[in-house]
Amino acid sequence: MQKGGWPWPDSRKIAAKKFGATCQGVPGKPWTQVNPLNEGGLVVEKFVNSFTNDPPILPPSPK
Repeated sequence: MQKGGWPWPDSRKIAAKKFGATCQGVPGKPWTQVNPLNEGGLVVEKFVNSFTNDPPILPPSPK
């Protein structure tokens, strides 16, 4: 097991926003952009928008 912190934000909303920003690609290099995510036509914007709300934080389960 490697040492280190969790690499993802605690908020899935923030993680989705970062993913969306990465999918925008590098300006001036259109081949770095991600548009459809699958053959069914799911696009980045619709995928990211499905994470607009974080689920409530649940208390730890009793031991």
